[in-house]
Amino acid sequence: SLASKDYVDQAHAMGLKVWAMVENVSTRESVQKLDTKELMSVTSKRKKLIENLMKEADTYGFDGFNLDFESMKPEALPHYVQFIRELSVSCRKEGLVLSVDNYVPSAYTAGYNRKEQGIVADYVIVMGYDEHFAGGEEELLASCYRSSLKLAVSYGLSSIAFPSISTGIYRFPVDRAARIAVSVILGFLGENPSLREVFMVCFDAHTRQAYEQALCELEN
Repeated sequence: SLASKDYVDQAHAMGLKVWAMVENVSTRESVQKLDTKELMSVTSKRKKLIENLMKEADTYGFDGFNLDFESMKPEALPHYVQFIRELSVSCRKEGLVLSVDNYVPSAYTAGYNRKEQGIVADYVIVMGYDEHFAGGEEELLASCYRSSLKLAVSYGLSSIAFPSISTGIYRFPVDRAARIAVSVILGFLGENPSLREVFMVCFDAHTRQAYEQALCELEN
């Protein structure tokens, strides 16, 4: 836990509420070693986790919890939803707020069952920055690659192939697009070893040269 009683007390002194984030993506260890299906599919483990969260709330004085579980495999999702149901019961008993972060709705994320979340949680939050960034076109392009890579990992894929996104009819400059794509891919692979291969499918020699140059620059 990274919780701080002093932080919570200072926030409360300023009239602010504190929701503790419970997630699976902030550290390399949590991404590589945490088996969410194993954790969520066993009733006794869910119960123990919820009991520990209630103890943490009492110790630090949290006002609620925010769940942010990403890149989960499809078979783990029904158990995650059940965890949300059970956690909501304990939160209500203790007067705690429960919020749940979600991907932008799509066929690939339907298993998160936002409708059921809306019944049992206080807030269901769609993380819109996964699709639209305030940083403009470059951040939007980066988000396309990043979101696709997350989906690949969530479905247990070991490889994925991309075209040169946005450099065709949308006329995004190839050199810039290549640096964005390669930077996002290299960073993601460094934190997600289960994805072993990423292929760039280039339409012509000029596009291939741009990606090869970007790879050379960013790897060195």
